[in-house]
Amino acid sequence: MDAERFEAHRPLLRAVAGRVLGSTAEADDAVQETWLRFTKADSIDNLESWLRTCSDTLQNILAVRDALTAPIKRELRFIRLLRRRS
Repeated sequence: MDAERFEAHRPLLRAVAGRVLGSTAEADDAVQETWLRFTKADSIDNLESWLRTCSDTLQNILAVRDALTAPIKRELRFIRLLRRRS
């Protein structure tokens, strides 16, 4: 029963993960990780709320990743700009 409940939400979860992550491979990995966490959870009464929490966690992780990679991206843009000028 639990697997059926999760599978019913898989397409939506994959679509959200794809939009957030920007890649189907990363989205598939995120959905698989969510499935593994789901199977280890003791009891989930409200699956929709639980999946929303997973989605929020994913977005928070991405915000941290973006914050950590922002300086590198700025440096790369600067290097490209210098190369165009030379």
